[in-house]
Amino acid sequence: TVSTVPAITGTIATYGIGALGAVNRVYVLTIAIFDSQGNLVTPARLHVLDGSNDTVITSVDIGETIFNQPALQPIAVDVTHQRVYVLNHDEGKLVVVDGATNAKLADIQLLSEPTTIAVNEASNRIYVYAGEDNSLWIVDGVTLTVKARAILPMDMTSMAVDPATSRILSTNFGDADPGLM
Repeated sequence: TVSTVPAITGTIATYGIGALGAVNRVYVLTIAIFDSQGNLVTPARLHVLDGSNDTVITSVDIGETIFNQPALQPIAVDVTHQRVYVLNHDEGKLVVVDGATNAKLADIQLLSEPTTIAVNEASNRIYVYAGEDNSLWIVDGVTLTVKARAILPMDMTSMAVDPATSRILSTNFGDADPGLM
């Protein structure tokens, strides 16, 4: 059966979706809404839906992000550790939400505009790419702190992590050759 997620009141656009089967949750990211004077009306939110009936259980404020840049992977779900990672592009943050309690655990400042995220559940590492300066941020999933940052020689539009080897695979917009780190 194919169905759509019902409209979420007070939103304009959704920018990401994820699921956590262990708790039967669906996560939908919506952008911030500003009035004509630039004042924040509604922050970007991670809406937590009950997977059995698609009703909204709660919403977690993410910040003032509108994703005016292409963010191709703004949400990553870590099934093993029951965490949801959300990119706050405009404020340069990685937001961490506990999938079991729906509580925001951290706002990790990255100092760049993150656009793509991937999780290595085996090593409990989160990888965030920021297109502003072509940097790859490595975050420890236990301490929720930045462990390393590397400047890459290429742009990245999406990425995945091989948990067996910890190698990062990426696609690069406009380039026929994928990246491998």
